[in-house]
Amino acid sequence: MSVQAKKAFQYRPDHLIQDFREHIRAFGEPHTWRYHTHEPPAPEGAEVLLANFVIPREFVRSKGLAPCPICSPKSPQYAKGHLIWSAVGGTLHAVGHCCGHKHFEDGSFGRGIAAAIELEQRRADETFLMDNWEYPRELLALSRDLTPWARSYDQVVKNLKGGLSPMVCKAIYRAAADGAFLSVEDQVQGLGRKMVSIKTPFGSRPVQGGLVLRGGKRAVSCEGRIKAASLIFEQLDWVSYEDAFWWASSQPSADLKLLARHIKEAVAVFHDAHADFLALQAFLSEENLELVSAWSAVAHAGNPLRLHPHAREDLAIWRGAVRVRRILIPRNIWGPPFALPSLAPCAG
Repeated sequence: MSVQAKKAFQYRPDHLIQDFREHIRAFGEPHTWRYHTHEPPAPEGAEVLLANFVIPREFVRSKGLAPCPICSPKSPQYAKGHLIWSAVGGTLHAVGHCCGHKHFEDGSFGRGIAAAIELEQRRADETFLMDNWEYPRELLALSRDLTPWARSYDQVVKNLKGGLSPMVCKAIYRAAADGAFLSVEDQVQGLGRKMVSIKTPFGSRPVQGGLVLRGGKRAVSCEGRIKAASLIFEQLDWVSYEDAFWWASSQPSADLKLLARHIKEAVAVFHDAHADFLALQAFLSEENLELVSAWSAVAHAGNPLRLHPHAREDLAIWRGAVRVRRILIPRNIWGPPFALPSLAPCAG
């Protein structure tokens, strides 16, 4: 290991963090990075540039652990460490996770790690927001466009639940959640000639779209979920990238983190609504309604359900000889699915 003096940096060289990360990914040796100084840093004036890095496991297996300039310059012993800049000497050091707390004065190392973690999170949130700066406006517009459809969806699902009964809804939902067939109970002879009930799959295909029957009377409506997900975006008045940039530059880190989280959660809500849209169409398909009716004729032989569609605009639910519910299907239920929002890659 060379002890050649390295370049001194008068100011924090944050621009070198990415170069260090790439070196770790490529070689797994923090001590061979071209800017690394092998001598111990001064015990005062240390600033943490990179809060945490971990040597990839494959390099630990093939090359071993890394030497720490503070406690083990000749006996490698760490895989998790921190990149620090010494304001005293202007030098850069990759040090192990444990020894820095004893080497640096007055708990400065711990505070530096915490500050670096906060700064890294802020940078990640800023990058995410700038790569997706149009989303607040687009999600708000999508919410308004989808309100009529969501209202129709909620009304149809509410009527389905009312006509099918909680027990039937639960059976269909559980089968759909497992991606499985509906089931019926058969009586078979068990030990001692005693008859026992077993569940057997019904039909030649799984039930479709049953996930729309999830939840009970207090389930949050689709319209409510969509409106709640986009409500916060009404407070933003961005119309350009520059507007978003200056807003992000002036906000505290907590607000950036909150907005980034709201955008991700809102996109997830719209993805769920899209899945619900397709699930309801699948459930209302003629062949699926025939399957549910045929299953109920066996599972509820004494008082079976029949779901009888009239074209695609009217659905009657019968229990035995009595029609218990007539459901009008709005035309927008059968429309093409809306386009899904897709966040920039940095969202992951």
